[in-house]
Amino acid sequence: MKEFIINLKNKPGELARVCDVLGKQGVNIISLYGEGEQESGRVIVITADEKTTEKALAQNGFEFTANEIMPLRIADRPGELAKHIYKLAYHQVNINRIYLVDKKNGWAELGMIVEDPKKAEEALKG
Repeated sequence: MKEFIINLKNKPGELARVCDVLGKQGVNIISLYGEGEQESGRVIVITADEKTTEKALAQNGFEFTANEIMPLRIADRPGELAKHIYKLAYHQVNINRIYLVDKKNGWAELGMIVEDPKKAEEALKG
């Protein structure tokens, strides 16, 4: 799973352009976050088709970066996320970003950008 961080101007229609380009290529957006301040902005998307997303963004002149996301599947109940995050904290793993990707049938699917993925995997095993 990858996140795509797309740099945009902070003006009406910029997010629509991104969504339009992806939609015309048949790419489904799984998760979306956006922010803008003064003249610049960015949107972070997770999609169902990474290769097509990357190609579509590049062909349409978007400035972007792509980063691998560490998946995390947990039971969808109170306190479960805290339990896993405490494991990471105990092992000194810093989380840069975390996403809720999906929730269904008693499970929550998350994605994280962490500073040390190998260390995070080890921490979550125990």
